[in-house]
Amino acid sequence: MRKEKELALEKAERKVVELKKENELALEKAEQERLEALAQKEAELEEQRQQELARIEQELIEKTEQEAAKLKKEKELALEEAERIAAESKKEKELALEEAEQLHLEALAEQEAEFEKQRQDDLANATHEIIVQSEQESEKLRKETELALEEAKREAEKFKKEKELALEKAEQERLEALAEQEAELEEKRQQELAKIEQKLLEKAEKEAKKLKKEKELALEKAEREAAKLKKEKELALVKAEREAEKLRKEKELALEKAEHDVEKLKKEKGLALEQAEQERLEALAEQEAEFERQRQEELAKAEQEAMEKAAQDTAKIILEKDLALEEAQKKYEGDLAAQKSELEKEKEKAILEKEKNLTQKLEKQKQLLAKVAEELTG
Repeated sequence: MRKEKELALEKAERKVVELKKENELALEKAEQERLEALAQKEAELEEQRQQELARIEQELIEKTEQEAAKLKKEKELALEEAERIAAESKKEKELALEEAEQLHLEALAEQEAEFEKQRQDDLANATHEIIVQSEQESEKLRKETELALEEAKREAEKFKKEKELALEKAEQERLEALAEQEAELEEKRQQELAKIEQKLLEKAEKEAKKLKKEKELALEKAEREAAKLKKEKELALVKAEREAEKLRKEKELALEKAEHDVEKLKKEKGLALEQAEQERLEALAEQEAEFERQRQEELAKAEQEAMEKAAQDTAKIILEKDLALEEAQKKYEGDLAAQKSELEKEKEKAILEKEKNLTQKLEKQKQLLAKVAEELTG
C-alpha cells in the first residue's frame, strides 16, 4: 500500500516536472517571441528615426539653400546698389570734372595736368575703396557661408567669381568710357586751346585765381561725395552684417530645433521600450500565474486521486480485518464450547487466561490496523 502511494507520488512529481519543463519551454518561447517583437519594434523605431533625421536634414539643406539664395540675391542687390552709387558718384564727379575741364581749357597746361591727375587719383581711390570693401565683405560672407555648409561655400565661390567678373567688366567699361571721354575731351581741348591761345596769356593770372577757388570748391564737393559714399558703404556693411547675424541665428535655431527633435525621438523610443518591457513583464506574470494555477490543479488532482486510492485501500484492509476477526471469533467460540464440554471446571481458569490473552492480542491488532489506516490517510 505504501509502495503504491509512493509510486503515485512519484508519478505526480514526474508530471509536475514535465509541467515545469513545458512551462519553461513556453516561457523561453514567449521570451524569444518578445525579443523578436522588441527587435522588430526597435528596427521600426530606428527606421522612423532615420526617416525623421533625413527629413530634418533635407529641411535644413533646403532652408540653407533658400537662405544662401536669399543672401546671394541680397549681395547682388547690395552690389548693384554700390555700383549705382558709384555710377552716380562717378557721374557727378564727371559733371564736376567737365565743369572744371572748361576752366582747365582756360588755364595753364600745367594746372590742367595737375587737376586731371588729382581727378584720376580721386576716382581711382574711390573705385579702389569700393572694390576693396566689396572684396572684404564678400570674403567675410564667403567664410561664414563655408562654415555653415559646403554647398553655400560653392555658391559663395561662384558668386565671388561672378562678382569679380562683373567688377572687371564694369572696370573695363569704365576705363573704355573714360578713355573715350578723355579722347573727346582732348580733341575738344585742343580745339579750344587753338582758339583761346591768344586770350590765355592775358587772362592767365585772373583765371588762375578763379580756377584755384573753383578747384577748392570742387575738392570740397568731391570730399563730401566721398564721405557720403563712405557712409552709404558703412550702412550697407552694417545691413549685410545684420543679415549675416540674422542668418546665423536662424541657423542656430534650426540646429537647436533639430537637436530637440532628435532628443524627442530618443525619449519616445525610451518610453516605447519601457512600455514594451512592462507589457512583456505583465504577460510573463500572467503566464506564470496561469502555469502556477495549472500546476496547483494538477497537484490537487494527483493528491485527490492518491487520497481516494488510499481510502479505498484502507476500507479494503478494514473489511478484511473485520472478516478475519469474525472468523477468529467464530473459531474461538467453537473451540471454547468444545473445551468447556471436555474440560469444564478443570480448565476454566486456563480458558479465561487464554481468552484474556486473545483479547489483548486482538486489541493490539486493532491498534496496529488503526495506526496503518492513520498513516495511509495522513
